Amino acid sequence: MSFEVKAWGADLSVSKDIIPLTIKRRAVGPNDIKVVTKASSICHSDLHWKNGEWGPVNTRYAVPGHELIGVVDQIGENVSNVKVGDWVGLGCMVGANCVNDKGEFTCHSCSVDKDERFCEKGQIGTYGSPDVVDGEERLTAGFYSTAVVVDSKFAVHVPEFYTRPENLKHASPILCAGVTCYSPFKRLFGAVTAENPTPAKGKSIGVNGIGGLGWFAIRNALALGAEKVVAFTRSPKKIPELLAMGCTDVVLSTDSEQLKKYATKLDLIIDTVSAVHDVDSLLALIRPKGSYCIVGAPPQHNITPFSLIARDINFFGSLIGSIENTQEIIDLCAKNEVKMPVEVIAAENINEAYERMMKSDVHYRFAIDPKDFE
Repeated sequence: MSFEVKAWGADLSVSKDIIPLTIKRRAVGPNDIKVVTKASSICHSDLHWKNGEWGPVNTRYAVPGHELIGVVDQIGENVSNVKVGDWVGLGCMVGANCVNDKGEFTCHSCSVDKDERFCEKGQIGTYGSPDVVDGEERLTAGFYSTAVVVDSKFAVHVPEFYTRPENLKHASPILCAGVTCYSPFKRLFGAVTAENPTPAKGKSIGVNGIGGLGWFAIRNALALGAEKVVAFTRSPKKIPELLAMGCTDVVLSTDSEQLKKYATKLDLIIDTVSAVHDVDSLLALIRPKGSYCIVGAPPQHNITPFSLIARDINFFGSLIGSIENTQEIIDLCAKNEVKMPVEVIAAENINEAYERMMKSDVHYRFAIDPKDFE
């Protein structure tokens, strides 16, 4: 049977402000699990979606949130990958439309490529995707809530390190920011294995924009064995912390003279900036046949074609990560005891947190107080 949960979202028939709500979750189906929320954090994407900046939000109640750590409370009859009482993490996807009645993936992308992002019948997003509750069509609601129902195949196991009370708040950002800035490394250099524990060994990596995404890009590059990690930022006040993290150097991205010393020196730049900026000046830092990856999402980029052509540069974008990648990165972060700086806020202060986020006044993630989920 369906059930009601406490949530925080916008009643768009009134305003875009986040307020306390009561919403319905669908009944646990044969392939589903019910997860009781223990931690949930706030991503910039939540604000973009709720405000309709990525297209119309065709629902009355817009509940954001796509980074969750919780405990399995109920499982469907087909579920074998988790059991009641397991700690699991949930990210930006909660299902795929190719799944059959037996709970099996049926499309090539999901079953062969093991990349649910590109389900040929459509992946089901954590919020804003078609859903059915009690026979009524509606859209999925996100993780600013006390419990959720998802396809079990979209849950990852949470290592014991992150289930400790003192570490819990640091885990949920891995489910979005962490995997988003892991997928490009996996694509270019491969996964961590016993035979190859440092797949980025010998590489020189640049990271442009040091917010939540940039922080994880640096930590991931270091964990994967990069020889040099260079941070590019507009903020001089971040320099001491970035050097303390292990960056080889920190460069002010607005200083053309500082940029010149890395001309054609970097194997990869991960660009996390979500505002329009000068990409050509950073492409000049990529060595021949190197790569430039966009994970930030500004409305447009103006790029001179010969910035790519002249040195045969691989220019690509990357979207979150597969469930396999997500499990890999949360395991790697636990192994390295990675703890992103997180500011805990009460759910009643989410609107204020959004305002501060727009001003980049967060270090580096907001998380909702776990007490609000009790």
